Amino acid sequence: MNSGEDQNPLEDRFEFGQNWWDFVNTQLTPTRLATSRQKLLQLLNVADLQGKTFLDIGSGSGLHSLAAWQSGAAHVTSFDYDPQSVEATRRLHALAGSPENWTIMPGDVLNVEFLSTLSLHDVVYSWGVLHHTGAMWDAIRNASQLLAQGGIFCIALYTLDAYVNPSADFWLAVKQRYNRAGTFERAAWEWWYFCRFCVLSDLKHRRNPFRRFHHYHQSRGMSQWTDIRDWLGGWPMEFAGILETRAFCRDQLGLNLAWMSSGEACTEYVFFRNSEESPAETENTNIQHVLLPGPFRNLKKSAFSCQLPELPEKASGTSSSQYSNWMLYQDWQPMTFSNAKFSAVAGRGGGRYYCQGRKLVFSTLDGSNPNANGCHYRLCRRIGPPLSPPAHEISFSESK
Repeated sequence: MNSGEDQNPLEDRFEFGQNWWDFVNTQLTPTRLATSRQKLLQLLNVADLQGKTFLDIGSGSGLHSLAAWQSGAAHVTSFDYDPQSVEATRRLHALAGSPENWTIMPGDVLNVEFLSTLSLHDVVYSWGVLHHTGAMWDAIRNASQLLAQGGIFCIALYTLDAYVNPSADFWLAVKQRYNRAGTFERAAWEWWYFCRFCVLSDLKHRRNPFRRFHHYHQSRGMSQWTDIRDWLGGWPMEFAGILETRAFCRDQLGLNLAWMSSGEACTEYVFFRNSEESPAETENTNIQHVLLPGPFRNLKKSAFSCQLPELPEKASGTSSSQYSNWMLYQDWQPMTFSNAKFSAVAGRGGGRYYCQGRKLVFSTLDGSNPNANGCHYRLCRRIGPPLSPPAHEISFSESK
């Protein structure tokens, strides 16, 4: 989805760097760093990054670059378009003791001449960045060209599939108004968002809305209010449909989707370069799967359902829902949006699905009948190796 058809996408650009500089100076803690490292390695499905080169495109606060370096990466390269983001990353570089195997620089993923100065990397990582460049598909293509053969390409993009009510166009208008607002009006927008989309949602689900501040750091080590500002202010901005992203990366970039995590604002994609078979089929990716028995009952239009199998206790994890860590696959292709509403599953299809108790409601990727298309459907989850201890310890005594 092109968010800037009628306007200059770089007009009213959000001060991403200021937001991340404030995070580094006021919110960064050892707990947040430890969580960031854990989530990074779990997403990549590796125990550590020993011997790997790591490229962080749009390093922002520098938190994930620091986590990669702490995980033993042979070399970390970080760059960002925003000068204050570069300075925030350099602050964390100093916190780590200014290691020589971590390089930080200003740079633009849309600048082909700049990218030509960089080497290929084993891991190319860009979380929540490429949709803010003003030319998202060019940014994805350029970033992928820095990936070594057999490397891991990990990106997170705002998901068009998640925004129905309010719509994606509604949020694009909000972002532009937020960026044109003064300090007090921005604060009002932030409290409006928190009350409407956090507090009311928590109350609806009988959760304490203020507990989210205490637990929010468990998601990638970030800060609730920092991310609210980043969401409201994030301009330029484009949304990416899950199926179009997968098709673009497969057909134009030669990338094989190994894993994705959807159901939230951003969908995380983990691709491999030119793998002949799906990584889920190989023995070394630690994918556990449970085949779903048919026949599947057609509920309405594209929506089908089945009873989920009882998972072994040892496989259910520690989540309150034993299915929350699992993803639905059609053959060896991950399905799309995992927390869809019934109306979207039935009316829009495209691999959307949700679990309710032990009932699975889903649509197929191509709109076909799952009882007649010859495909297998299975729940999959990654059971990667235990994480290695940090290769480098960090002292926060002089971080503030």
